[in-house]
Amino acid sequence: MPSPSPTGEKHLMGSKYKGVFRRVLPIPAGILVFLAAAEIAVRGISFASRTVRRQSYLRADFTQADYQGAKNVVDLVQMAPYALPPFAKCRGYVLNSSGLRTREYGVRRIPGTRRIVVVGDSFFFENSWVPDAWHVVTHLERNLGRNPPVEVINLSVPGVSPKFELSMVEIEASRLGADVVIQAFYAGNDLTEEPEDIGYFPPKERLLMHLHSFRLARNLSQQAAWRVWSAGGVTGAILGMTRTCGGYPDSYPGTWPPPSPLNEREMRNYVAGSGFIYWKQWPDWLNLHWQRILGMLRSTRRAAEKSGARYLLVVIPAEAQVDPAWQKVVRDAWPGRQIDLEKAQRLLSKWASSEGVSMLDLLPILRTAHEQGIEVYQPLDTHWGPEGQRLAAEAIAGALRRMLNP
Repeated sequence: MPSPSPTGEKHLMGSKYKGVFRRVLPIPAGILVFLAAAEIAVRGISFASRTVRRQSYLRADFTQADYQGAKNVVDLVQMAPYALPPFAKCRGYVLNSSGLRTREYGVRRIPGTRRIVVVGDSFFFENSWVPDAWHVVTHLERNLGRNPPVEVINLSVPGVSPKFELSMVEIEASRLGADVVIQAFYAGNDLTEEPEDIGYFPPKERLLMHLHSFRLARNLSQQAAWRVWSAGGVTGAILGMTRTCGGYPDSYPGTWPPPSPLNEREMRNYVAGSGFIYWKQWPDWLNLHWQRILGMLRSTRRAAEKSGARYLLVVIPAEAQVDPAWQKVVRDAWPGRQIDLEKAQRLLSKWASSEGVSMLDLLPILRTAHEQGIEVYQPLDTHWGPEGQRLAAEAIAGALRRMLNP
């Protein structure tokens, strides 16, 4: 039997590869068609659905245009990435009719009562899930006393930053007749969240960030992960998806402390990964964003003062600014960089002095407490523990007394 010619072998091999190619080609082609259809669908639906539009945000917050579309405080709260519905049961307490961790309040305050309004993020919302009796706002009311009576309205929402807080003051705080509006600024992720351009992201992520379908999938998965953690597991998240964020409804606070949100490796990675905010020389994008932050703080102050309130900026330090152990993690993660742990506070103090803004920097107080052996921050958490909340409230109460009783 004659052997096949080289030309015949090449023809057979070519036919074989063509067959494989024909069978395989529809797979990536189908994936591309599906992804293109998904992108077109998400963009199309976004025009008609504010829910889809705001779930396609970049990173941890939404655009200012979406915030301005809020008609009232309930609309605004539900725009937040980690919003919970009104009356939700959450780790031993129940949110009010606006989905806020504060008592029900009226627009008009009781005559003779001083009213303080707080806007901030998780440091004034769940804050390590402490019960109300240990919460910073409860401590603050207790420290301010009852002569005259003082009402503290907490408009803080987890997972937001200065841009959201500006809208909260414009939409809600400005109509409440407050004596003082407190804005809590966290010298951690408040420096980095809510970038207004895709250039913030690493080059490998920028192309994906142009895809609204990718943003939608990314944000929904992050929110699902948060719900699973806050509910203590998948079952709790499913059972409590609409009315609760889980927790310990029967024995709380007897089960304090709750499970740490991070293990030690995750906490170290978080502190090291965010260490660039302590560089002596910030990257260009952060310098640019810093100017945006100052603009938002300035606008928030103006909105508060326009409503007749005084404005107090409270600067909350990150744990790496307080605890030398975490400072070492930052320095070890960036060996070629000069580290300036107090840069944000120093820049804010300079800005506040130049513009006549009342500012309270909590860093010296909390750092001294840590040096005295007080556990200021909850272990393996980025938030205050019970003692940190007590100390912060005492300092804020003192600043308020100086403002209201000069």
